[in-house]
Amino acid sequence: MYVTDLSKWFEDCQNASNAPKIRWFLGEFVDYIKYTFQDGGLMSGEKEVILQAAFQNSERLGASLLIGSAYEDIKLRLVRKAFEDVRGQLETDFGPVWKFSIGDVGGRNAWYLHFRKDSWPESMVLGFGRDTVNGELYLSAGRWAGPSDRLAIDNTLKVALVAGVGIGQRETPDCCWWQYLEKYTNWNSVTTLESLAQSAEPVEYVVALLMQLREKAEPILDAEVLRCTV
Repeated sequence: MYVTDLSKWFEDCQNASNAPKIRWFLGEFVDYIKYTFQDGGLMSGEKEVILQAAFQNSERLGASLLIGSAYEDIKLRLVRKAFEDVRGQLETDFGPVWKFSIGDVGGRNAWYLHFRKDSWPESMVLGFGRDTVNGELYLSAGRWAGPSDRLAIDNTLKVALVAGVGIGQRETPDCCWWQYLEKYTNWNSVTTLESLAQSAEPVEYVVALLMQLREKAEPILDAEVLRCTV
């Protein structure tokens, strides 16, 4: 696609749009195209050019989420970066005895971040994730599967988390406690994605909750590890 063709198309879209944010972004986008491709040559494709323009600054990124052809790609990049930013802050604060893992379970909407101490059983992880249905975020604590393999430690941990963090939802085979976030609950929504693009607050909010989760869980799980080794 030639620069002149794409520029003209976006100018037409700008003139036809009634949404101020879209009109502003399209005007910015036309300027970006004309400046970046001044020779008028061929470009790699409409979506890639939108992505290049979108990630130039946070305001442009927020507005470009409303352009359908780029939405999924921008969302994926924003979510991945947010999970990595959370892990980076926790790694700095927690130190080398903690292990972290980021992954997906079942597709692009089901991200999770798990962390645990080296001394804990592999099943005992703390963290947060996005569910596969609505993309809503939740905090979670795993189930103990260590040398004692006791239900009592799960109950002790759950009681401490309810008292210190809040009431959880129903238990699952993998979690003795989990709880939906109260803010920035859905990282599929344009509103939250705009917040991720324009502010560090969503990441800082999740980091603060995970540090609280660690504060309540760590002494209980460390004590159980010590009990099992004596």
